[in-house]
Amino acid sequence: MTVVTFKDVTGVVRTINVSDVLAGPLVAKPRFGAFVGAGSQGGRSALATYEAWLGRPVDYVLDYADQTSWSQMTTYNDVTLAPWVGVNRHLVYAVPLTVAGTTLAQVAAGSNDAAFTAIGNALVKFGFPDAVVRIGWEQNLDTYAWNVKANGAPNFAAAWRRMVGVLRACPGAKFKFHFNPSNGIQSGSPSASYPGDDVVDYIGGDVYNQAWHPETLGDVRLRWQREIYGADSETWINDSIPCGMLWTASFAKKHNKPVWFGEWGTGKRPNDNNGGGDDPHFIAQMFAFFNNPNNRVFGHNYFEFSDPSFMDTRLMSGQYPLASAVFLRALA
Repeated sequence: MTVVTFKDVTGVVRTINVSDVLAGPLVAKPRFGAFVGAGSQGGRSALATYEAWLGRPVDYVLDYADQTSWSQMTTYNDVTLAPWVGVNRHLVYAVPLTVAGTTLAQVAAGSNDAAFTAIGNALVKFGFPDAVVRIGWEQNLDTYAWNVKANGAPNFAAAWRRMVGVLRACPGAKFKFHFNPSNGIQSGSPSASYPGDDVVDYIGGDVYNQAWHPETLGDVRLRWQREIYGADSETWINDSIPCGMLWTASFAKKHNKPVWFGEWGTGKRPNDNNGGGDDPHFIAQMFAFFNNPNNRVFGHNYFEFSDPSFMDTRLMSGQYPLASAVFLRALA
């Protein structure tokens, strides 16, 4: 595959030269991870099917601790982690920084240390003492109980530091910690909630192929610009605007941390028409960014899953054949 011709979401015919986009300087391909479903819900068998489709193993599997309640967060780890035992893949474990009803100020004061201790002990118990812990992801969105808009950036940073201290104290722990805001302008700059270089190992973002401005949604080039610069408008070309992918790479370099994109994907959004769909341009540009050594990308996790409240980003399903073909070529 060299030249790909396809229709954008608005029906405009586009042509890209995939070879040109994917060509470029490459020291070593970054680690590749994926979310294929929770371990407690058949994730291990889904991983086997996914790796057969890929034609290669993933380096990391992504899973999530329960965020329903402190009780669930404390007790449900065995159910989540046990299915991954013996799979011989590294683990990225997304851990909530709080749950509804508890402020981050309370977490920072130690109100729920027991839950974090339980998580750390479970990770060690099930053979993941070196797990990458993705604490309080997407804190710059309003989606989660730990969001900085409601809690304040200083409280987020303080609660993060508290959790890291508790997890590091677990016997046998060798965890790494991933600072992972959402891509794009949300609730201000993620730099305000950065907890400090001594408690962060990786810096990254979550990147999904979507847009809300009609002129951006209908043009793959402008959609990609939105991801790079963190803005929908073509006039906002400034890599200091938080937090597009260029800003993320720059911020990570300033702190001497490798970049890790915690989630990314393309697909359709079931509740609106704002997803990029079958977009080979997006896939090619993402891998070009990952593989460019100037961006210092250590790893990335594709979200191979259908979330009915958000987006269906499954490539293996065959619903996005052009994007899938570029994806498989890039990982070969």
